[in-house]
Amino acid sequence: MEDNILLLVITCYIIGIVLIILVLNLIQFLNKKKYKNEIQNLDIEKNQIIDAEIMTELSKVEPLKAKAIKEKYVLWKKEVEDIKDNLNSSINDMILDADFSLEQKDFKDYLSKKINVEIKLYEAKEEKERLLKEIQEITLSEERNREKITELKTKFRDSVHTFQTNKGSFSPIDTVIDLQIETIEKRFQDFETDMENQDYISANKLVGVITNMISHLDTIVDEVPPALAMAETLIPKRLDDMSSKLISKFISEFALLMFS
Repeated sequence: MEDNILLLVITCYIIGIVLIILVLNLIQFLNKKKYKNEIQNLDIEKNQIIDAEIMTELSKVEPLKAKAIKEKYVLWKKEVEDIKDNLNSSINDMILDADFSLEQKDFKDYLSKKINVEIKLYEAKEEKERLLKEIQEITLSEERNREKITELKTKFRDSVHTFQTNKGSFSPIDTVIDLQIETIEKRFQDFETDMENQDYISANKLVGVITNMISHLDTIVDEVPPALAMAETLIPKRLDDMSSKLISKFISEFALLMFS
């Protein structure tokens, strides 16, 4: 009886150890499978950083003839190639190294290396996004600038109409305003020339310049007439009041002097 109980205990003990080993192996297997998926996802992410979008946008810049844009294109192309080289050499080696640690079941080392890979991929992705944004400042500028210039021309015509309709209320600075209007019209012409020459860098700058000039013109058209009206009515009245007070004070002081 005692032998049977002992045998049962030993059997349960062995089964328990076997179960523990099986559970540990299962956990290890599941962890390894999970980490393998992580490695595969990192490799996929690496291959998707330099994607079709940035290459398509870069190809749109290549045929543009403006010198400044051609210089930009050369720099952007080199930066894209540098990112690709970094992905295909340095980061790729880091992924393989992490995978090797995983095969060796050194999970602690793998996790450390995986974090380093994620940091490098994040940096590469941020660099790509910066480049894409710079490139799209050119490739998307034609449509964007056309919309903005149309809006600015509408505001400009409204301001000019207000000025021309009430030109008498802007004297004596109406000539100065006329010159400013001519300058803005010239900037619109410069913008059209830049767009025809595909010099989108210069066109982008001109949009900003024209925006500021029209904003200044709007302020003048809104604020100058009431300011001039005040200057023509209030200020002379104040001067008259001051003159009357000075004359009264002089007469009082003279009278006191005469009769003292």
